[in-house]
Amino acid sequence: MTKQMVEDLLHAITDVMEELEDVKTNSRQIDQLYTNLESRIDHMGLHIDGLEKNMKRIDRKIAVVTEGRLESGTKKLIARKVVY
Repeated sequence: MTKQMVEDLLHAITDVMEELEDVKTNSRQIDQLYTNLESRIDHMGLHIDGLEKNMKRIDRKIAVVTEGRLESGTKKLIARKVVY
């Protein structure tokens, strides 16, 4: 092996080491982005659960109001029949 070949090999090894370090850095960044994404998804899940609870509460309130209106309407009809 000539001196030039050894130098070329060392240069190639150095390049590979630098590329591996870049991959390692990128890997850490991807891990951090993935962790942030998971956190955001968890928060979205909590918000969706809260919205579902609010919708159920609103549905119950609408049902109570509707039922009251129906009862009121029925009473008015009965009163009209009694009067006429």
